[in-house]
Amino acid sequence: DKFIGDALMCFFGVPIRNKIHPYEATLTAYQMQQRLIKINERGKKQGLPPLGMRIGVNSGKVVAGNMGTDTLFNYTIMGDCVNLGARLESVNKFYGTSIIIGETTYQEVYEHFHTRKLDKIRVKGKSKAIFIYELLAPKGEVSPEKLRNVRAYEEAFEAYQQQNFSDAINILNKLVKSGNSDVAVNLLQNRCKEYDNLSPGTNWDGSY
Repeated sequence: DKFIGDALMCFFGVPIRNKIHPYEATLTAYQMQQRLIKINERGKKQGLPPLGMRIGVNSGKVVAGNMGTDTLFNYTIMGDCVNLGARLESVNKFYGTSIIIGETTYQEVYEHFHTRKLDKIRVKGKSKAIFIYELLAPKGEVSPEKLRNVRAYEEAFEAYQQQNFSDAINILNKLVKSGNSDVAVNLLQNRCKEYDNLSPGTNWDGSY
């Protein structure tokens, strides 16, 4: 759709209706990251520093059409889910991930992709908390060891959601000791330790 500073915005499903647009958007995000790996491999041979890229994918109802004035306009989309997609892109910085998809997208694509249920968050300016998912790869393209580590994280996250913080810490400690930790594991581990010492309270809904 457009370049915005150092970002680019893409949309799927309009102006031509397409029932599988969440899948196509998610697959495109994955393929872009895979292509970036090859670009960085070429750049390394030329002595260039590696490039990084974060992507947020979200799905929902939008207003689509020509926006602007009588003399200057362009076809684009606007809406709450568009804003959330932009938020998800920036949230990657916090978790050390490269692609995060929202709840609505996950419900449409989980049969086709391996994901990691990352967290339940309430983004700035929103009152409703949502679950977010890290996109890993299409089904069949993730190693069994990686999938075991992902399931262990999700088991710890579920214990965290149920306020069983000591159980979550035990699982996360095993991941750390086995050398399978990452930014998300360390974040959840530190949060569980904090809540284990000081209860989040009865009104806590599991969101961050």
